[in-house]
Amino acid sequence: MNIYTAKRTNPWILLFQGLIILGFGIFILADPAVTLVVMTRLLGIIMLVAGAFLLFSATYRREKTNQLMLIEGVVNTGLGLIFTLFPDLLASLFVVLLGVITFLSGLINLWLLIRRRSRITSAPFLRNSLVLLFGILLLVNPMQGQEAIAVIIGIFAVVFGIVSLYGSYNLFKINKAD
Repeated sequence: MNIYTAKRTNPWILLFQGLIILGFGIFILADPAVTLVVMTRLLGIIMLVAGAFLLFSATYRREKTNQLMLIEGVVNTGLGLIFTLFPDLLASLFVVLLGVITFLSGLINLWLLIRRRSRITSAPFLRNSLVLLFGILLLVNPMQGQEAIAVIIGIFAVVFGIVSLYGSYNLFKINKAD
């Protein structure tokens, strides 16, 4: 970032963004098992509210777009109900889908490595074996997979929040120097 861009950037926005994301990361790491369920349910509530507004707007507007708004409102409301009523199921389905994809990816790549036989080096073999193992672990116990994914997201959020706070600190120093 050059000095001109730094002077135009508001350090307060970066500070608040860093604090919010850092808090979010700490919240996730405090109880990763509950966090995914809460986030899924929160997403469902947001979708319900958005669906209600779309349905309301579609019934009171006299435009061509009201049919699309009506369809979108029905879909949002339906998905919002599913996300709100069954957050555990949706989080498990996500982890199972991720497990199937990683398992198949590792299996296919291992099969291709073995089929080539000419040059099986240890790094690709090890990498694809780990992908296969990760897929199996996710499929065997999806609830543990949910927690692992939540912990990864939480660690990323904490690191991102700290980096944002550091960036904000530097912007304050640059702006103060003038």
